[in-house]
Amino acid sequence: MRFEITASTREKPSRLRLPRSGQSSRTTSSRADFTTRPIGRRGSTPVLSAAGYRGSGLIPVPTAPVRCAAQGVSGLSKIGPADHRAVSSQLPPISALVPSRPTCSVLRSAVTLPPPREEQRPMSTNARPPMQRKELGIAVIGCGRIGSLRAKLAAEHPAVTFVGVADRDPARARALADKVGAQFWSDDNFEVMSRPEVSAIVISTIEVEHFEPLMQAFTLGKPVLVEKPLALDLSAADQLIAAAQAGGCDLRVGYSRRFKKRYLLAKEQIVQGRLGRITGGAARVYNSRSQAMQTLSRLPADGPSLSGLVYYIDALHWMLEGNPPVDVYARGQANVIRQSGYTKPDLTWAIVTLADGAILSFGECYALPHHYPALGHAARVELIGSDGVMILDDDHTDQILCSEHGAPHVYIPEHTVNTVFLGSGTPGDWALGEFIGPVASETRAWLDHLSTGHQCLVATADEARRTIEVTLAIDRSLQTGAAVRLPLADRPEARAAQPPSRGHRAPG
Repeated sequence: MRFEITASTREKPSRLRLPRSGQSSRTTSSRADFTTRPIGRRGSTPVLSAAGYRGSGLIPVPTAPVRCAAQGVSGLSKIGPADHRAVSSQLPPISALVPSRPTCSVLRSAVTLPPPREEQRPMSTNARPPMQRKELGIAVIGCGRIGSLRAKLAAEHPAVTFVGVADRDPARARALADKVGAQFWSDDNFEVMSRPEVSAIVISTIEVEHFEPLMQAFTLGKPVLVEKPLALDLSAADQLIAAAQAGGCDLRVGYSRRFKKRYLLAKEQIVQGRLGRITGGAARVYNSRSQAMQTLSRLPADGPSLSGLVYYIDALHWMLEGNPPVDVYARGQANVIRQSGYTKPDLTWAIVTLADGAILSFGECYALPHHYPALGHAARVELIGSDGVMILDDDHTDQILCSEHGAPHVYIPEHTVNTVFLGSGTPGDWALGEFIGPVASETRAWLDHLSTGHQCLVATADEARRTIEVTLAIDRSLQTGAAVRLPLADRPEARAAQPPSRGHRAPG
């Protein structure tokens, strides 16, 4: 296609358009006007011709595809209808007829303009500053089941550049270090904690051996995550909290139900006020006697109520924060577990009254058959409010596997079950070589908090103390048959701190 272009020195705003078929278009710059119209084809290559303003004669120009850089033009005179060849020899090159702004391209009948240059706008005063990420070094004390998970998750976290592990069994510590790629291992807790690369500490020893490594960690002033419960009595809990405060330590306690999706969603609904004023609720958890025996083997005096029910005592009081418990009444029934030589009941049910009169019911049974399909907690939580009700079905009966090969128990490695409620493992589950679930989410959330300052939903030391207090009140009510008022003075038989030792045994 060939075009006729007419030029004028009139000043007009810049614009550039291509003609539609059979129509003329006008291209205007600040210094010259160009009017184009199709006048023919030479193959598939456009031919540009210039004509004088107000219908001047036709002047042919090069027929090759043209890519021209614009230049300013001034003093153009009219081109009359004289000999086109003679006149064309006196014309400036086509580049001189094109305005200096903007750069244009004419190829295959197409003219393209670069987008206008965006103005630099000042940053809003409300804009969030870039997130700062701090590198972390993590010490994991106790290389059992949960400690091994925490070490693996820490080693995989993008902010963690150093991992050290400790266990009183040096072979276990070395094996875990090799497995997760830890940079240091030892059978001495303090040797690992005090490494200059370590900026935060995880305590994953068994429950009765939390006290000493926690007190050591507090002397270093480093943030600490300890497995639940913080302690087994209020006296020890108060000593630990005071030491953490004196050392300026951020002490967190792992109650991982908070990081299971359904409980996070439940908390959100309450925060949004969708249930109105909470008037009551219930939480019950079932588990097999196989896991009860596993728990009692390391906690013969305290049993499942301190190991299992505490998760739901923490979760419901977290959901209803600001409304403390004031009264506890409990009843229990002993049969299967007592036949195995332990004093704890198979089943416990407790009523907890809150400060505003709301009533919470907590129930637990760890005496289901050995091969019950749940691989951990089978739970149900209900909350009733003035404006709504919320039911959380956490029994996992909607996902069932039945196999002749059986499935391993996430908590008891030597125990297999042929029919399984998938997803019922309390800490989480393994899938394609990765560990997913509440403990994984909790660990990552804590590391994110340390690295970026993001909010931390892991239980505080004071929240953990409240859970211990309610649990102890349940035990006391079971023993006396009477309601127990809160706050609770510690039991006279409170345990003394364990004597110092170089290392600590991890659970499992």
